Order: sequence, then structure tokens, then C-alpha cells
Amino acid sequence: MPESEEPQKLDFAPGELGPFDYSEHDFVELSEDAKKEVLELCRKKANTDLLARRIEVEQAWEEELFYRGYHFLFPRRGGGWQFTSQAAGNRNWSQRQSSGNYETNIFAPTTDILSNALSRDIPKPNFGPANPNEGPDITAADKAEDYVEIFEHNNDLSQKIAEMAYWFCVNGRFLTYTRTVVDGQQFGFYDEADDNPEVPETTGGQEPPAEIKTEGEQEIEYENESPEPESKRKPRGREVTTIIGKLAHKLPLNANTIHECDYVQYYLDSSTSQAKGMFPWIAQNIVPGAGSIGQIGIDRLARINVALAIEGGYQTGDTYNTDCTSTFTWLRPQAYFDCAKPEVKAELFEQCPDGLLCVYVGANDALAFVRNECMDDKLNVEQARRGTGMNRASLMRPGLSVQRRLNNWVDLLNDFFIKTVPRVWMDSRAFNVEALANQTNIPGQRGPFQAQPGIDSQNLMLEEPMPTNQPSLPEFVKYFAGEMMEQITGALPSLAGAETDTDTYRGQALQRDSSLQRLSGPWKAIKRACSIIYRQAVMATAQCREKLGEQTISQYIPGKGKVNLEVADLKGNILSYDDTDSTIPETWTEKSSKYQQLVSEAPENPYIAKLLSLPKNMKMAKDASGLQELDIPEADAEDKQIGEFEILLTTESQPNPDIAKAQEQLQKAEIQAQAEGPEAYVQFQQMKDQALQAIQALPPLVSSVAVMQDASEDHATEAQVCFEKMNSRAGRKLKRTNRPIWDNLHLHWQEHSQMAAKLSPPAPNKPPSPSMSMAVDKLPTELAAQAAAKFYGLDAKPQDFQVQDATETEQNIVEKSADFGHAASGAQ
Repeated sequence: MPESEEPQKLDFAPGELGPFDYSEHDFVELSEDAKKEVLELCRKKANTDLLARRIEVEQAWEEELFYRGYHFLFPRRGGGWQFTSQAAGNRNWSQRQSSGNYETNIFAPTTDILSNALSRDIPKPNFGPANPNEGPDITAADKAEDYVEIFEHNNDLSQKIAEMAYWFCVNGRFLTYTRTVVDGQQFGFYDEADDNPEVPETTGGQEPPAEIKTEGEQEIEYENESPEPESKRKPRGREVTTIIGKLAHKLPLNANTIHECDYVQYYLDSSTSQAKGMFPWIAQNIVPGAGSIGQIGIDRLARINVALAIEGGYQTGDTYNTDCTSTFTWLRPQAYFDCAKPEVKAELFEQCPDGLLCVYVGANDALAFVRNECMDDKLNVEQARRGTGMNRASLMRPGLSVQRRLNNWVDLLNDFFIKTVPRVWMDSRAFNVEALANQTNIPGQRGPFQAQPGIDSQNLMLEEPMPTNQPSLPEFVKYFAGEMMEQITGALPSLAGAETDTDTYRGQALQRDSSLQRLSGPWKAIKRACSIIYRQAVMATAQCREKLGEQTISQYIPGKGKVNLEVADLKGNILSYDDTDSTIPETWTEKSSKYQQLVSEAPENPYIAKLLSLPKNMKMAKDASGLQELDIPEADAEDKQIGEFEILLTTESQPNPDIAKAQEQLQKAEIQAQAEGPEAYVQFQQMKDQALQAIQALPPLVSSVAVMQDASEDHATEAQVCFEKMNSRAGRKLKRTNRPIWDNLHLHWQEHSQMAAKLSPPAPNKPPSPSMSMAVDKLPTELAAQAAAKFYGLDAKPQDFQVQDATETEQNIVEKSADFGHAASGAQ
């Protein structure tokens, strides 16, 4: 490059090189006094309760190290942990192992049992309008349910819930941070040829995303220039939630909920290059290291040690000295009162009425931006246990003492096994001890022995008595490793599917339910956290997507098909809440067992058989069996029909094309008949009325998705799927609010039902039943003989019935005569 030419300036849009937390609010331009006051205010808030924060960090650090298997910890001077072997001078890994300290880690598997039990399922939120009389609120609450599928798919909610459960086990608390993130490296870039065009400048008065000039146009500290990117690449955005443990966030420890916190801080450790990619407009001012806001020294060390899975006392120059910490600080408006200058208070209240978010990067506290932001729209804090204050015990905190004792006892037993081989003393006059030490000891080997006169051979060697351990020590080890740890943490064997002390299925279920009941509190907190995350994600979508240039969100969701959502429909005030049931969902194995039980009962229970035959329930057979290769035609037919809903629920019924086609053919036939002559035309007129009647019998409308008129489709299954859709919650609402669309769906159901009935084989004619009930003895003798032969297969003749009648008549006469005689004697 010629010396006269200046080097080209590297300028990038936020999110082009690294993830950027987007917002509907632009960067605010603060005065120099306000910048200094905000920095001092962040330091002042973060430096409160330093001793309590140190205790919180050391407790969380210890539990995370225990989970990784680092158990022999010794408090280090200045804070933190080091291994006992390090305190004794053994500084490397091999020396520590040779010292005989081996972890018998039951802390980690117990943690896994609890966390797996708490992450069995994804809680589903319930949305409602903040004002049930406001149309936008009602619409937003309804459309939020559709958005849930997109958000779950983009964030892998099952993994997020597993993270929540893990932090409950080893920290007892987590912080959630939900926002819109623009990241071209991860989500891609907008294309000029996209079907989803950019929003014009007239939309909301906002510029296209590539010209994000307002976000950061202020003059930042250290004479930073405004981020006015020359690049034309426009990064895409998505709603993202992050689950943060105790070591990476700080808040007032005397508060009970996030609503009582006037500040929250989040520490993000990354490489210096990543920090510069996230904040390219201040890249030249970012210095490796941590700033002066809220850092007490050991919290950053603890995060790095745990992340790198290294021993507690080690510091690596590569990470500790070259990485960079970004500090995100949220302040509520009431925190402005701590500012010393009245004019700064007024400026902050005017510029950031909802509270502010300020981000400082690196060791020199380089200010990235300040913007108006309410922490309740982005953050939430949940606790695993009841109590007061923010530093509450984790679920596994009681298990630390059990783990420590177990390690000591197991090491003691190990010493008895390998270090208590008895020592043998030998008479040096009778044995050459040095020569014996060089010989091999082979079983069955023979050698000479020189007896000593006057000395018993038994007295030539002396074996020291072998020490024995406490008789109860093995039992205590077994008890602490099993029942004690299970009872003290609640991680009973039934949670992991292990055998219990009962053989009956009901008894095992009762024990499992009893174990899960102890986790109902943490599970309730996880459900509450999920409902808040969903609401915050919906709000972020409504506020940011249009500013990014998106009017419609369209995404394919496996198992659901294509989901289309208008961003404007989410612009309402909504509420979210979890259900009141605190029961932890069942595992896949438990659900599969119940399904298999229903299958076994189906032959004797027609109602269960009917339920299992429904297309939606038939898909459960594939899931319950665990055989993904299992082919279920009804399940495929349901998927096909669900895919057709994308057209049926967006279009209306159409005129029947067969009517126009038949009318056209009739007109052609009439013209042809006229051309052939009067006789042909007379015959046509005789057939015309029948043809018109046939045309009138055709349905005037058909659904927007044609139904095959043969057996190439499973009409019965698809009709059932349409029936369920029409009668579902969404279908009932569609019938009230958009009747033409519902009519299209209803017509499609009718067409499938008619074809299913048409293609079904006719029921066989049932022959008349040969059985009948009649009084044969009342019939004439000839008819009685015929009936006995036809219906009962008896070889009877009319004479037989005549004889029977005569016999019965004679018997009746005798009985009547006897009755008359008894009556006469009584009268005398």
C-alpha cells in the first residue's frame, strides 16, 4: 500500500462478527459527568457485602469442584481452595496421586440423579391477556402459544432445563437472561433476494438493520467513534435465553426476589478477540483481564478453574491473563438516587426511565454502551430452597459432609488392605536376610534349612501382629455411600429406576412418588422460570423483530410442520403462568410401561381399544416401543394431513371444478346433437334433464386441498385427524372468528368421510336367526310337530303330540277330582 494512502478502516455492524444483545432501545448519549457517575454507581453497588459474596463464591466453587471429583480441598490463604497435598508441598498431579488421596465420588452420580429427575419434561406455559377487554392483548396471548414451538426449537429447552436442574443441585440458585441476539456467524445474514423484505424507513421510523447508526452514535469513553458500519451484511436475530450460575452473577444478597434487587451484574468471560467481535466499535480500547466492577479476585479465578477442570489453586497464564471479562450491570431507576450530582439524577431519569443496562469490557472498564432497559423484561432469579436472602443452600449441600467422611473412611480401609501386610523378623545367624531379599518366592519351591542347636525353629522367625480395622467401619462406609446419602439429599434409588424394597408395582410407584414429592419445590421453581422465560421471549420478539426488518416469522418445526407468525400479532401485553400441579412428569420408561399395560387390556376393554385406534394415539405406539424403524401407516397419514393444514387453514373453499367441466361437456354434446340432425337432438333433449339433475346434485364447493377419489389415501384416518382439529381449542376458536376457513376444513373432513364410506366394503347380509321363542304345546299337533323338527331337530309326529295331549288331559281330570274330594270332606 502506498504510504500516501491511509489504511482502510475496519468497521462492522453489531452482530456481524460476534453475538450482540439487541434491543428495541437505542444507545443513549450521556454526558461525561453522567458516564463517571454511572461507573462509580456500578462499583458502589457491586462492592457491597464483600464478605458475604466471598462466602457465596467459595461455597459454590467448592460444590462445583466436588462434582468434578476434586474432593481433598484445603482453604487457601487469601481465599479459594488448594489440595491438601499441595499444602504439604506436593505440587503436581502425580505427587498428589502418590500421596494416597483417592476420591470415591458419590457426589456426582447423586447430583445426576436429582438433576435428571428435575429435567424429565419441558413445562408448557399458559398465556393470558393482561387486559381481557383489549383486542391486542387477546391476540398476543393467543399467538404466543404458536410462538412457543419456535422458541423451544431454537433454544433446545430440554438442555436449558437440565442446566437449571444442575445449578439447583450445586449452587441452589440460577439467573435467566432472555433477549434477542443478532449473530451473523450463528444465525446467518439477511439476503437482498429474500422473500422477506427489509422494513422501509417509514416503518416505525427505524432504519434498516444494516444502518444501525442510532445504537452507539454517542461518543463513547476513550474518544471512541460511533459505530457506523460500512458493511452491508445484515446479521439475523433470534430470541435466546442463558442460564447463569452463582459464580457468574451477583446481586444484593439480602434480597429475596429479583423485584427487591436494585442492581444485577452478569460476568461474561471470553477471549479478547471474542470480546472485540461483540463490541467492534471499542475494539481498540479492550484490554485483557477483568475490570474493577464487582470483582473480588477469586470469583473470576473460580469460574476459570471450573471451566478448565483444573485444580483449585492453579492459574493458567493463557486464560487468566489473556482472556477478557465483560460486565453487564442492570440498575433500577431507584438506584439513581445514589448519584451525588442532582443534574446527573435528572439526566438518568430522563434518558433511562425504565432503568439502565451498561456494559464495561476488559481490565480498563471500557464502556461499550448504555441504554434504557428494565431488568424485569430480561432477567429472573429462582431458588431451589425456601428461606431468606439470596445465598441459600443448594440441593447437594447436605451431601458434602457425607462425601468428605466417605473419602476418609474408604482411604482408611484401603490402607488396611494394602499397607497392613505383617512384617517378618528373622534370626540373622540362621538366615542370610540379604540373600533372601534377592531370591524369588515361588509357591511350592523347596530349599535347605540349617537347624540351630538348642533353638526351636518356631523361634527363629517373628511375625508382627496384623492390625485390624474397626469392625463397624465397612458397615458405616456402606451406609454412608448408600442410605445416608440418599436420605440426606432425597436422591432415592427409585428416582433412578433401581430396585426397591418392595416387589409390587404399586409399592414401587409409591416409593417413586414419595421421592419425587421432595423435589416438588424445585420443580415448581423451574416451571415458574420457564413461564417467565416464555413471556420475556414473546416480548423481545414483538419489540425487536420488526426493527430488524422482519414482519413475519416462518420456520419449520419437526413434527409440527411450517409455522407462520405475524410479528404484529405479538404486540400486546400478556401474562404467563404455570399450572398449579407440582407433580414431576413421568419418564419415557414409565409412560411406555403404562402404554404397554393399556395394550394388554385392550382385547377385554372395547373402550381402550377404541382409544388406541385413534391416529393421534397410534403415534404413541412408535414412541412407546422405542423402535424408530416401526412403520405405522396411520401415523404417516396423520403427518400427511397435518401438512395439508398449512393450506386448509390459510385458504377458503373453492367452486367445484367438476360442475364447470360437466356444463362444458353438456354444451358440446348439445352442439354435436344439433349438427347430427333432428333425431339426435330429440334424443339429447330426453337425456338433458337427467344430466342437469346430476350436475345439480354435485356439491357447489370443494375444499382447497383435493381429496383423491380412490384408495390411494387413508381417508378414514385423515377424516379423524380433521375431526380432532375441528373440535380442538384452536378449531373452536377458528369457527367463531374465521368461519370461511373453518368451513374449508369442515368440507375437507366431509370429503374424506364420504370417500371412506364409499370405499368401505358393504356389510354382509345377516341371515335370519333360526332361534325363536314359542309355546309349542299350544300349537295344533301338525304345526307343533313341524316346529319341533325345524327349530329343535326333533323327529316328532302329530300322533306324539296327540298322545301327550291326552295324557295331560287325563292327569288334569285326576287332579281336579282329588281337589274336589278334599273340598267335600272339609265341608262335612
